[in-house]
Amino acid sequence: IRHVKTLEVPKGLLPPGAISDFKEAEGSIVKSEILEGEIILKDRLAGSGAGNSLAALVAPNKRAVTVRVNDVIGVAGFLAPGNFVDVLGTRLEQNTSRRAISETIITMVKVLAVDQQATSDKGDAVVVRAVTLELDPRQAETLVKWEEEGTIQLALRNPTDTMVAQDE
Repeated sequence: IRHVKTLEVPKGLLPPGAISDFKEAEGSIVKSEILEGEIILKDRLAGSGAGNSLAALVAPNKRAVTVRVNDVIGVAGFLAPGNFVDVLGTRLEQNTSRRAISETIITMVKVLAVDQQATSDKGDAVVVRAVTLELDPRQAETLVKWEEEGTIQLALRNPTDTMVAQDE
């Protein structure tokens, strides 16, 4: 509550779902960054039973799965929470050629956290060790399987690119 202050808002201008009493927000966890002077909406908060802030960010029917990355897998440190990535998997064929096979295994994956940061304060590139992705249970199984069978790499998507592969 020390970082929150009350504002006088003319009657009828308060947006629907706005917090009008500190008690409505007490013990809640912020789901996404709230800017200074912004009116706090109930939808931007998770209840006190939501666990830590990362758990509150996970959409219903989704799972947070963390993958170990290096400067290459983690897109040279340019990943930030809220970005979307495709996950590429590479493994060796099991026949005698031992040729590497790469394919896009999951598309349009939301980045929930980079290392232990669930919000992005700056646009600076930072080399990270772990990236937490938001996946449905089937995608989570696919990702873990590919990590065991070979390697994965993340491909950063343009925020306006909503194309999804046909076989997803």
